[in-house]
Amino acid sequence: MSVIKYKAVFSEGSYHHRFGGNDWITPVCENCGDNYHQIASFDLNDPRLSYIYGICDKSFPIVSCVNCSSCWGDQLFKVDFEKKEIKLIGNTDNIHWVIEDEYRISVPIAEHSISFEELLYEDEYEGTLNDLGGDYFITAAGNPCFVMEADTVCPLCKGEMKYVATVCGDHVGILENEDFEIGETILYYMFCSECDVIKVIGQST
Repeated sequence: MSVIKYKAVFSEGSYHHRFGGNDWITPVCENCGDNYHQIASFDLNDPRLSYIYGICDKSFPIVSCVNCSSCWGDQLFKVDFEKKEIKLIGNTDNIHWVIEDEYRISVPIAEHSISFEELLYEDEYEGTLNDLGGDYFITAAGNPCFVMEADTVCPLCKGEMKYVATVCGDHVGILENEDFEIGETILYYMFCSECDVIKVIGQST
């Protein structure tokens, strides 16, 4: 597992990393009726992310519905990298809350180029949780800085999953004239390369 953590910044880089977009086929959320948001996609040609799936001409999807309580617990997705399609295979949501229409985040999210810059912290855990949502709201690689203990075992093969990314809301307006505010929710992305399964762990500060 990589030990260097990166923050996503909104700029064109050497790789095709994107915030937003709709090049992945995502399922419809049974709770709110929207398609699951493609929050980001990471270019796996980037050697800094080679621990996920090797260096390959594929993208890695960062997806979740963020207009309802579907993202408050755990979500499990099966990924078809060739078809660029994601299927929901499990969700622990039993609250079924839906945000008011006026606050809904659009589907798809407007696409922007992002690149990664290395984060240097003496204390990765404290530094990440202090700055997440302010200086940046997406990180990749490094170690997962969970708010509380989490299950990171793949429910299919029972192997340990790889940590990929963390996403929270844009609390300070990094995105000018656009809204990506998801309250206090933090989403942690885990991946099993044996099963092509993504687990999204939703926690709250």
